[in-house]
Amino acid sequence: MAERMLYCATGQPAVGWHSERAVAQQTMAPAGPASADALVRFGPFEVSLQAETIRRDGSRVRLQQQPFQVLAMLLERPGEIVTREELRQRLWPEGLHVDFEHGLNTAIKKLRLALHDSMERPSYVETVRGRGYRLVAPVERIERPRGLSRDAARPVRRARWLGIAPVALAAAAAVTVAVILGRHGTPAPRITPLTSYPGREYQPTFSPDGSHVAFLWHRNGSYDIYIQPVGVLKPRPLTEGPELEHSPAWSPDGRWIAFIRDPAEGHGRARVLVKPPSAVRERVVTEYAFRRGGRVRLRRIAWGPDSRHLVLSRPDADGPTWSLYRVDTRSGEEKRLTESPTRDSTPAVSPDGATLAFARELGSYSELYLLPLSPELTAAGRPRRLVGRDQFRDVHLSTGLMPAWTRDGREVVFAGFPRAPYLYRVNASGAPRVRRVPAAGDLLLEPAVCPGTGRLAYASWTTSHTIMRLEIGPGSGAPASPVAFGSSRHDTEPRFSPDGRTVAFASTRLGPAAVWLSRPDGSGLRRLTASGVEPAWSPDGQWIAYSTGAEIGRQADIYVTPLLGGVPRRLTVDPAEDRQPAWSPDGQWIYFVSNRDGGTRVWRKPLAGGMAERVNLLEGTQPALSPDGRFLFARGWPNEYQVWRRTISGGAEEVILTSVDPSSRWCVTRTGIHFFGPAAPDDTQELLRYEFATSGTRRLAVVDGPVGQGLTVSPDGTVVLFSKHEHVAADLQVIEDPPLE
Repeated sequence: MAERMLYCATGQPAVGWHSERAVAQQTMAPAGPASADALVRFGPFEVSLQAETIRRDGSRVRLQQQPFQVLAMLLERPGEIVTREELRQRLWPEGLHVDFEHGLNTAIKKLRLALHDSMERPSYVETVRGRGYRLVAPVERIERPRGLSRDAARPVRRARWLGIAPVALAAAAAVTVAVILGRHGTPAPRITPLTSYPGREYQPTFSPDGSHVAFLWHRNGSYDIYIQPVGVLKPRPLTEGPELEHSPAWSPDGRWIAFIRDPAEGHGRARVLVKPPSAVRERVVTEYAFRRGGRVRLRRIAWGPDSRHLVLSRPDADGPTWSLYRVDTRSGEEKRLTESPTRDSTPAVSPDGATLAFARELGSYSELYLLPLSPELTAAGRPRRLVGRDQFRDVHLSTGLMPAWTRDGREVVFAGFPRAPYLYRVNASGAPRVRRVPAAGDLLLEPAVCPGTGRLAYASWTTSHTIMRLEIGPGSGAPASPVAFGSSRHDTEPRFSPDGRTVAFASTRLGPAAVWLSRPDGSGLRRLTASGVEPAWSPDGQWIAYSTGAEIGRQADIYVTPLLGGVPRRLTVDPAEDRQPAWSPDGQWIYFVSNRDGGTRVWRKPLAGGMAERVNLLEGTQPALSPDGRFLFARGWPNEYQVWRRTISGGAEEVILTSVDPSSRWCVTRTGIHFFGPAAPDDTQELLRYEFATSGTRRLAVVDGPVGQGLTVSPDGTVVLFSKHEHVAADLQVIEDPPLE
């Protein structure tokens, strides 16, 4: 777990993450030809040139032949420019007629996706405009004689640049030619854009014949539904106005587009409407009491095959849960289909109308369920789980799986997390078999299958998280501004140290999420852990607790690490998911959230060792303790807008807050609880403080949202750091005949 030290050509350690490019540019002397079994490391990646494989923190990364050979050429001359012409000569020999420009652009894009790299702010592959590309990360060669196992390989503690044998490259080029000619390997999917407008386009739905697509377009603070011909960038509005319209769904007979209209003022009644694609008139089908929390990005409507009945995800009249309802579009009659213990969302009806797929949200993740339906589109049995977190550990099943049926009704396509260039598909009968569908993008959501052509569309999101600084002391009033240590990646979960001199936060700026430290002004930036999220300071400021498991396929456990260096110690070893650590004020206990008893509850374990014990009976997340050690606070579940507290000595949980933003955190201080309220229709959010002395709530500021994971207050109570979630862009793309891996 200890972070590997980087070395420059002189053998001296490179200090600071920001010096790594300088290391790459200082060590330009090639190391000569690599052995047949050479391994190469850069960042979190390990490359085997003989086996043509790449691993990230031990997990295999899928990379096709052409982008791998591009990577191999860059590894041959790290820090130097490899021209596009050199790449063409190596990968496409003379006499082979291919679209070189398109092929190379595609290979570079796939390589960056595999490395989670950015063209604008590269950590690995830099574009040199008008010339070519170069590898800007330090490279470490591992000497491994033939026959020696991978684990026995001994790294050479000097960042040496290696050369690649010409014979090996010639053989690789021959394999590449075979791939191009279709005689070897699987051809890459052909991906074409459907939209490329300013703002964000998502929630696609096809007309039955596949000639048009309707989608939600969010721009300039408005949410409206548009229609355009496939392949023609000429959108026209289906809805316009101050209200928020979303969840478009095209009926199987092509006559109607159903959608939801939320009230502009953020309270009142939401309406479900149907409207012909080429007409002005619209008709209200049903309405219900509006409640925040459904998340606009999640589709909530699906049609039955009779083009008369809808399946709708909406809040239940009794309690905080959301369930699925069948709605008759002619009479408005509703019939409940599921009795959700939490929130059922993103319905999708199979082409024959016999099965309903949907996502059931369970805290920070979802599971995929199937419900048998009668010919009248009513429940014909109990829901059964199709994909669960214990069955499918290759991806994190985050909230909103967004299922879509394939045209033959045999499989369900869904989106998985974290960001990866894949969607997933699973057979709906028998033992679930999950397979990947290669795609392209940063965050892939909302798959939609065209009933007429079988083509698969999805929304490709570009996202980032930025840590913001806000002054809340006397005389303050300046708007929130980004902190100096921000990056173009994901910076979340800031935490002030007890003395206020240091900030710990989680960042993906060098690949996998890891815990970083900095002074409040951005100086002294350094990485504390090789991986990890959710940092928490010990009361004496000498230790950091954090959780792991944010990466694909890794178990979530709690670790503690000394601030001044040393080997992190694993605190929890249970096969359950253990996350969100919090220290007791005396520094003797670590509180955390675990699902080890089947629910999502708060547990604690002594730092000195011993058995973990459950603290509360109610389900809850995000534990925090009052500075005097009297109270435990946690977010309620399934109502994630609530915060409850109970005394450490025992007693019942008491709800004290009922309108906390569900996607952010809060911070407990000696005087109260700082938290964000739910987002307003214009995406602004109020920063509030619950006062312990009066049990009242005071507004401190209004910020531009949406806020993300993380909120911390300086010890003197004058500065707040919080994470802001930036949806940079979202565009629709379509896959032509996607291959399965």
